[in-house]
Amino acid sequence: MNEKSNPRSRNWAMILYPDDDKHVFLLSYFPNYYRCTWILHDKDVYTEKSKSVLSGEHKAGELKKAHYHFVIQFDNPRYLSGVKEMLSQFTGENFHVEPVSSLAGYLLYFTHEDLKSVYEGKTIYPKDEIKGSTSLISEREEMRIDSLEALQILLNMILLNHWSFSDTMEFLCSNPKSSLWSAMKSYQHIITRVCHEQYYSAIIDNKQSKVKGVSENDCCRL
Repeated sequence: MNEKSNPRSRNWAMILYPDDDKHVFLLSYFPNYYRCTWILHDKDVYTEKSKSVLSGEHKAGELKKAHYHFVIQFDNPRYLSGVKEMLSQFTGENFHVEPVSSLAGYLLYFTHEDLKSVYEGKTIYPKDEIKGSTSLISEREEMRIDSLEALQILLNMILLNHWSFSDTMEFLCSNPKSSLWSAMKSYQHIITRVCHEQYYSAIIDNKQSKVKGVSENDCCRL
C-alpha cells in the first residue's frame, strides 16, 4: 500500500452525527486522551453551487442533516489504515476519515470563513461555537482572511447576486462575526461605488428601470 492510498498525518478529520450514539461517545471519549476540536453544523443548507443540487438530488435552500466536524491530533503521524482500525473498535463501522494537510485552514472551514465557503455563500458560524482544545483552536487565527481578500470575495458576491447596498448590509448584519466586515471597514467607498454603478448600469443597458431594492440614495449612503 503506497503513501497515496494510505496517507500519514498527525491531524485527522471526520464527520460525526448527533443522532448516532456511537458518534456522540467519541466526542466525549477522545478529548480525554488526545487534542481534539469540533463544531456542530446544524444550519447548513444546500446552495445553488452544491453538486447534489446541480444533480437534482436536493433543492437549493434545503437544510442539511446536522453533523459535527471533528478533528483529532495525535502526538505522532499515523497511517490512514491505523486510524480506521482504531475508530472501528469504537464504532464497529468504517466511516469516512481524512488527513488534514492544513490544520489552520481546516479550522477556518469550521466557521465557513475560508475563501471557498464564503464565496459559495455557506452559513457562517460564530467562532465561539468551536469546542475542544484551545491550543488547536488558536491555530485558525493564522488563516483569517485579510481585508483585501475579504474585499475581493465581497465584491464577487455583490456582482454575482446583484446585491444592492441594503442587501450587502443585510448579509453582513446577519453574520456579525464574519471576516468580511473588515472589507466594509477598510473599503467602504469601493463597495458603495460598485452598488452605485450597478444601479446606473441597469438603466443605461435598459435591462430594467430599477434594480430591485436599490435607489440612488440607497447606493450612496452608508
